Amino acid sequence: ELAPLRARTRQCLERMDRIFDVIVPECSIRSSNPELPSLVSVSRRRIRPEHIDDYIQAVKTEIVPAMKKAEIRMSLLTRTVFGEPGPVYRRTTPVKSWAAMDEAEPLTAAMGGPAAMQKFVARLNPWILETETQVYSHVPELDYKVSV
Repeated sequence: ELAPLRARTRQCLERMDRIFDVIVPECSIRSSNPELPSLVSVSRRRIRPEHIDDYIQAVKTEIVPAMKKAEIRMSLLTRTVFGEPGPVYRRTTPVKSWAAMDEAEPLTAAMGGPAAMQKFVARLNPWILETETQVYSHVPELDYKVSV
């Protein structure tokens, strides 16, 4: 049933990547809400191999508590296990709206303000080889649902 759809989709693609990630539970805040957020921010970071433990420890002991303080109800840190080289981690966090992206980030306030956040980021920067952030919008009426 899906084969014709996949063939047609491939004709429209210039490039396709398949990446498998696993959730890092101690660095994530899981939501009990089963509904998908309509907008999410995904930050991808390639970490220097010698600093993976430092990065995980900083996320676990500083970022996650600050997110809880900022009342961020869902944020997942995942580690790529297949599909791209090097230690890659992704942070996926819902965004309330496009307009909210122009507002001050609640995490900054929870970390102690802009100066404290800058100090934290300056400490992490030498551990990070590259970073990028993308925003994805979920449109439920475009979902392909398979009937069982």
